[in-house]
Amino acid sequence: MRPFLIAFFILFLVKLDAQYEFDQGTFRFYVSAGLNTSQMGNDSLGGFNKWGPTAGIGGYFMISDQFSTNLEINYTMRGARGYVFDEFNRSRLYHRYIGLDYIEAPIFLSLHDRNRASIGAGVVLASLIQSSQALNWKNIDEATPLKYKPIDIGFLLNANLYFKEQFAFNLRFTHSLVPANESHPDYANHYHSVLSVRGIMMF
Repeated sequence: MRPFLIAFFILFLVKLDAQYEFDQGTFRFYVSAGLNTSQMGNDSLGGFNKWGPTAGIGGYFMISDQFSTNLEINYTMRGARGYVFDEFNRSRLYHRYIGLDYIEAPIFLSLHDRNRASIGAGVVLASLIQSSQALNWKNIDEATPLKYKPIDIGFLLNANLYFKEQFAFNLRFTHSLVPANESHPDYANHYHSVLSVRGIMMF
């Protein structure tokens, strides 16, 4: 998580010289690519230890000189990984991996500081396209009763810094609003938490 914060701080120190106008009625299309680091609440692992790529397309429409509506379609890898520890002596019990690939559709409202920066918040609807689980690096997809829902609903917080004409640096946090897994008496409800850092090119 620290590299994300360092990169975000460095970009605050760079002169931001974007020349785009953000006038009411403006529409812009963009592509994005970057990395996720994620965890799942109540999975006994903890920590943002699952890394994976994210990429997609999007667009924003300025509904006023300061506010825009935003819609994206992204591929994103989420999940969790790490060791489960004994609660008493903190010894390692086993290694666990949960990999979940989604196609997601974020919809959010952004507040713009002209051509310098923007912040936003909204909702994310995600469709599960692939899942994989492993215990001590052995696949357990068929054996485990833990299954994940085909649809995940969450909220997002979004921040953009605009620089070098059509480019932007994006930092985003996404969290599930409903349990990501199907109900089972042996498992607690799991909730995605995802921190993303992306580069954006606007057209």
